[in-house]
Amino acid sequence: MEIELEAISTDATISVVQKSLVLQKLRKAARQLGHDLVPLEGVDYRVETPCSFVKKLTNIPPSKQHKVQNLWYLFWTFLGCFAAVSTVGCLSEFVFAPNGFPIIYGALGASSSLIFAKPELVTSQPINMLVGHSIPPCIGIVCQLLFPDTSWLAAALAVSVSVTIMELIDCQNPPGGAMALLYVTTEVVHTQQFQYVLATLFSFAILMVCALIFNNLPKSRVYPQYWIPWWK
Repeated sequence: MEIELEAISTDATISVVQKSLVLQKLRKAARQLGHDLVPLEGVDYRVETPCSFVKKLTNIPPSKQHKVQNLWYLFWTFLGCFAAVSTVGCLSEFVFAPNGFPIIYGALGASSSLIFAKPELVTSQPINMLVGHSIPPCIGIVCQLLFPDTSWLAAALAVSVSVTIMELIDCQNPPGGAMALLYVTTEVVHTQQFQYVLATLFSFAILMVCALIFNNLPKSRVYPQYWIPWWK
């Protein structure tokens, strides 16, 4: 692995963008194998100059041709999303909301999109979903309590700290950033405080049950790819 990285980092025939993409893939593969790669001397980590920055943007290779999934795959995607969101929505409207404890939030749509449309992605795996539904909401609550009169600062801190922590523990989950931002910017849920975390965890549990059912019924789907990263 180190030989490949060294060869790529010093090969002048490979463009900056291609080199960066290949290095990212190799480093990700190394992390999955349990290897910790230190930055190589041949890799330049300095900030780009204006000219090289513009050149990098103009040298981005074209994307692959878009491929539409077959109808059966789309059917199971629709069915899983519908089952998960309708279950959470019904429980929220008829059971929890009358008691002042709604459990459905906008970020649930993003989580459903990931877990049913792209169940093979790293960000769709159970541990990533659990982290995204637990840590960011707590961070959002803390930021709002620290800066109740400065919503823009609380929002910026909630999202940036959440994303940084998820990246630090290698459990990135995009809906998690939305959940942190949602709490800070939605005054209705401010009175819930840490009940908001319980609500997101409860919706996560329902989402996970639906994902385990509808992502494993068809032979074309397997979920999860792993439970905990070091069990891969």
